Amino acid sequence: MKRGIRSIGRAVAIGCAIGVLSCAAFAGQPTVIVEKSPSQDDPTNDVRIAFTAVFSEPVTGFTASDVELSGTASASAVEVQSAPPWDGATYTLEVSGMGRDGTVVVAVRAATCRALSGGGWNHASTSQDNEVLFDTTAPGEPDDRSPPNGASLATAEPTFTWRAPEDPGGSGVKNYRITITGPVNRDYYTGNTSYSPTLREGAYLWRVLARDHAGNSGDGAWHLLILDVTPPVFAELPADLVVDAELGRRSARVSWAEPTATDALSAVLPLAASRSPGERFRAGTTTVTYAAVDAAGNESFASFDVTVRVPRIDVIPEAGAGLLDRNWDGADGVESSGELPISAAYGIGELIQGGFTLVAAAGEPLRRSTVVLVLYSVDVREVSDVRTPLDVRILRCQRQDAVYRFAVETNDLLPGLYDLRLGFPDGGVAWMRVRLDPGEA
Repeated sequence: MKRGIRSIGRAVAIGCAIGVLSCAAFAGQPTVIVEKSPSQDDPTNDVRIAFTAVFSEPVTGFTASDVELSGTASASAVEVQSAPPWDGATYTLEVSGMGRDGTVVVAVRAATCRALSGGGWNHASTSQDNEVLFDTTAPGEPDDRSPPNGASLATAEPTFTWRAPEDPGGSGVKNYRITITGPVNRDYYTGNTSYSPTLREGAYLWRVLARDHAGNSGDGAWHLLILDVTPPVFAELPADLVVDAELGRRSARVSWAEPTATDALSAVLPLAASRSPGERFRAGTTTVTYAAVDAAGNESFASFDVTVRVPRIDVIPEAGAGLLDRNWDGADGVESSGELPISAAYGIGELIQGGFTLVAAAGEPLRRSTVVLVLYSVDVREVSDVRTPLDVRILRCQRQDAVYRFAVETNDLLPGLYDLRLGFPDGGVAWMRVRLDPGEA
């Protein structure tokens, strides 16, 4: 039992001795903190990425082989350099050899260097932020750019808009650079997806590039933009037109050479017009309006008047022809009192005859012979004359030497007053009043 006790005592003594040696080996064991360097951008596209390792006390034997590299960027190399304040406890770790975009993570392994004071081996590093995103891939081209390529706008203060593109490198879009060249140049950085500069009228080229947080700038195509605030200008606009109505009508077909419109900057769309050449115009004045719109939306209008003139018709009685040469006063047979005078008296059974020439104001005899004749009976017992139409005839008057003749039978009429209304091709009117007396018994 005593022997056994002595053996156990020796074992305990040996164990204590080993524990003392182990404690001595790790006495004064340095700690180390690894962080990305204060000047290091994160994310970055720099092929050398800096981290800082700070030991709790100066160490010896710290080399690149003591550094552990991890992350998705597959970094393959690191350089260890002493750093200010050059106290043997502060080091810069420059990582390189990244095989792809991704994360770079740095750590210091345990028991790889010893305290300069002769103490124990270092602990494994601890960190708050020992990871940097390595991104060398530029963002894509911004989408849905507006105005579209080749657009024309009727403003000098356009708004440019776009949509954020994808960023394959993962660092995300930081800002945009929009470049505008033309009568006014602009080079502007913005974190927004729109820009509204004040420019001048003219032709411009513009593009927008995306820049990510790692400093990579994407590409972008140039777009053409026309700023046009001046309406189109008309050329060869017809002067006001005055035409005579066609014979026998109160209208005329009117033709003209259509105008053109031009614009210094934008294309002009096809002209719109209120009337077209070759259409029929009624008597009177009609305004024809043309509208021109350029591609920017600027409008201009031009117009001219078309006047269809209905020639005044003069009724020239034929001497000796009968009715119209009897007491005809040349003013539609109306006295100053407003009443029709009796032009002639006939007996029942006599023909009411007349002859006349229709002459236009220009002096050219009319060649259309149709005349509308309406025969009215007149009752003068009322305060005002009451006319009762008896007969309406479309007369194809007999024409002899530019003189038109007509005759109205009276066999079936009763004695009394009658008015004859002659309607002429232009719509003019001549009135005549006759008295029918009883015929001979």
